[in-house]
Amino acid sequence: MLNFRNQWPATVLCLSILALTGCSDDDCPTAPTVVIPTMDAAMITTTPDVFYGAASDKSQVFEVLRTGKLMRVEFLVNSLNTDLQFDIRSTASGVPADSNDAVLFSSTVDSAGYTAGYQVVNIPGGLAVTAGDKLAFVLRGDHIGAFRFDGRSTNIYPDGDLYLRTSASNYQTWEAAPFEGDVCFSTWVVPAVD
Repeated sequence: MLNFRNQWPATVLCLSILALTGCSDDDCPTAPTVVIPTMDAAMITTTPDVFYGAASDKSQVFEVLRTGKLMRVEFLVNSLNTDLQFDIRSTASGVPADSNDAVLFSSTVDSAGYTAGYQVVNIPGGLAVTAGDKLAFVLRGDHIGAFRFDGRSTNIYPDGDLYLRTSASNYQTWEAAPFEGDVCFSTWVVPAVD
């Protein structure tokens, strides 16, 4: 569910005050522009499978469809009992970059405030993206507490795949999930102005 409560009231209040004061065209201030991101890449389903709850690092690769600023990522998590590091990183041949230091954006998903469902990560100021970019969002924890993605265990999102880093590689190397599947997610972009 989209929520723009933090952006709209100031605009509505400003317009209401202008209407009440009856200012002329010459002295009326310009109402602030409300920029609303557009859904870009997405894999959304009404029938998600619950899958892969091990305490591994998890990543979903996605393709950017619009040039502009990536403002938000939403993803479906069924259970969470550890704080998670969220980041966005580049890919090479469709595989997420291995290095945890080479990230484009990073944030924390706090388990204390967790409720089941879509988790929303906002990117202050946005991340410059270009149509055709292959990026990945990553969730990683303490490798003790598990968290579980919701998605589809059939590969219905053709522009990226689910990757895992497990104890077998000491959480260093991404490998394709042992099943074809994708996380339920959406990315939100403010398109560039031509």
